Amino acid sequence: MISGQSSGRAGGAWNCCVGIAVTLAVFVLVEVLAGTPLAIPNPGPVYLLAVVFAAFSGGIGAGLVSAIVALAGSALNLSSVGQPLLHYSDFDRTRLIIIGIVSPAMAVLVGILKRRADAYHERARAALVREAAFEVCRDAAAKAENALAERDVILRTVPVGISFLRERKHVWVNRAYAEISGFEMGEMIGRGIRSMYTSQEEYEFVGREGYAKLAQGEQYRKELQIFRKDGELRWVRVTGRAIDPSDPEKGSIWAIEDIAEQKRAAAALRESEEAVRLIAENISEVFWIIEPSQERVVYLSPAFEQLWGSRPSDDRDACRTIAGWIDPDAGAPLPFASQRGSESGESVGERQITRPDGAVRWIRFRAFHIRNDHGKVHRIVGVAGDITELKLAEKERIADALRQRDVLVREVHHRIKNHLQGVIGLLKEHEADHPELRGVIGSIVGQIFSIAVVYGLYSRLGNGDVVLCDLVSEIAPTSAELARPGLEPKIEIAVPAPVKLNRDHAVPVALILNELLLNACKHGEPPITVLVAREGDATVVTVRNKCGPAAVRGDLGSEAWFGTGLGIARLLVPHDGATLTFSVSNGEFVARLALRAPVTAK
Repeated sequence: MISGQSSGRAGGAWNCCVGIAVTLAVFVLVEVLAGTPLAIPNPGPVYLLAVVFAAFSGGIGAGLVSAIVALAGSALNLSSVGQPLLHYSDFDRTRLIIIGIVSPAMAVLVGILKRRADAYHERARAALVREAAFEVCRDAAAKAENALAERDVILRTVPVGISFLRERKHVWVNRAYAEISGFEMGEMIGRGIRSMYTSQEEYEFVGREGYAKLAQGEQYRKELQIFRKDGELRWVRVTGRAIDPSDPEKGSIWAIEDIAEQKRAAAALRESEEAVRLIAENISEVFWIIEPSQERVVYLSPAFEQLWGSRPSDDRDACRTIAGWIDPDAGAPLPFASQRGSESGESVGERQITRPDGAVRWIRFRAFHIRNDHGKVHRIVGVAGDITELKLAEKERIADALRQRDVLVREVHHRIKNHLQGVIGLLKEHEADHPELRGVIGSIVGQIFSIAVVYGLYSRLGNGDVVLCDLVSEIAPTSAELARPGLEPKIEIAVPAPVKLNRDHAVPVALILNELLLNACKHGEPPITVLVAREGDATVVTVRNKCGPAAVRGDLGSEAWFGTGLGIARLLVPHDGATLTFSVSNGEFVARLALRAPVTAK
């Protein structure tokens, strides 16, 4: 306003100067034009117009100055035309008197009118300004009222309790605050907060601690139990801030949150975690939770050290060790290997591991791959236990079962052999009673004996394997004795290692050897040799004998050439893994039985 008044005064002075300057300019113009064809014969009206302009522009003062200038100018104009003042005509004197009276009167009148017009204009402008200001104030008041109403609605409906305290007494509370405390809103106003505390000590402690924070301009937060109106204890979280930190007692704003459910949930979670921890720390199995992408251990039970023989050096070491248990063939860093979890999200298995101290242990594990929203493995939760003792016990149980089975099998084979020998004894008795059947019975006895030899070897070895060299050594002397008593064949073993026959082929091979030796002893001449040797991937049993007179019965290889014994031997040869060939050279008959897998064991 002061600046406005200053600018108004400056504008008035400027207008006054302008009005006077215009009057002087008119005077100068009249004087310059005097004596010229353009001279103004009666400048009075011009001067009056200049006075009116000066009064209108600069006010009464400027108009009066202009009137004086106009009067002086008119007098000088009359003097300039050669009329002294005392000799002015009545008309000129009247004109001067009129100018001297009219021009000041007009200056005063115009100045007064101008002042009134300015005042009216100023009042009108002020009225407009006031109206505009009133409108602005009304809008601001309406907005402020709306804002206050909205704030009041927000404060009353917000689920967090809010209160305004002064000297630790309630000045204002919202509905949520009243509901948490159990009081009506009206009951809280003017009520102190001491009754809400569980003890005087806590009330004083919060006062000291909290208001010290508020005095520093900081926010104070604390979780505590309060008494509701009905006497129930309720866990709450209070947060406060002073309106004026220099004097917190004058007023502070406090928010209160009901955290009873949070406390119950936290207590239940702690109990659950404690139960899991107690279980995890007191079972012999290793329990783990890891984040493979970050190679971070969330939890690892103490049993890890007992199972692995040492503590992990860091999280990375622990994560990679566990990944090796789950997927030892991943061949990649853990973040990649961990993505190999099954589609079901579960990996179960048994694994043989080698501890850092070199000890070999067996573990059984179960791991669950927990994936995030993008399908990547976020965590692996699992358990692993040491089953080495179970494995050893299982191995011992299997070995004991095998020993018992071997004893039983040997006993069965021994009894079969005894029964076959009994059959051989009965056949020999019939052979004595029926000499005409001596050849047939002798051949049958040889075959039964060969089978008995196989079962005899079974009963001695007990593991179901028959060694070819042992079979040849058992069958050859007996077959020769049956065919030609007193004849002993020469047996040569030239294999670097024992050759075992598969169980399914042991009896056919024994019968073939029996027929070959019976044929050599019956129809050949000494010496009779039996050679067991390796030729490439085959083990060959060669039976040689001198050709006797009965050896030439037609072309070698024709059906007429083979007798009953050799025909039986040919029929018994397995289709896969064995070949039987015959030849005659340099007066020797040679039978070659070549054996290879699957007749022989690999």
